[in-house]
Amino acid sequence: MELFLAPRTPESIGTSSLQPGTSSLPFTINRTISQNLPIYETSKAGGNKHITQIRKLSGDLEALQEQLRTILGLGQYVTDLRGRKKENVAINWATRQIVVRGWRGPEIKKWAESAGF
Repeated sequence: MELFLAPRTPESIGTSSLQPGTSSLPFTINRTISQNLPIYETSKAGGNKHITQIRKLSGDLEALQEQLRTILGLGQYVTDLRGRKKENVAINWATRQIVVRGWRGPEIKKWAESAGF
């Protein structure tokens, strides 16, 4: 009796679960080549300003911005000591990235994985 094994393709290995699901959300977060979520935490201004960037986005960025505000429990603006309003979740339209104030990487990654990205 011969045992025939089909060649392993990405579909048979199960990487289809790593692809964005068939969700009804109007935006997508595409994974990197190494199949990680493109969510990065950095600090600026000598380490005083902590930000989280979400890259490789497509679709309706304003819907994603609103969804992130709801998930993270953030208001639209924060007022600094000089009275200037600064967005908690901002869209960089030139690079199609979203910038979140603070180190929120683990929370965003947990939400993105549960949403099927």
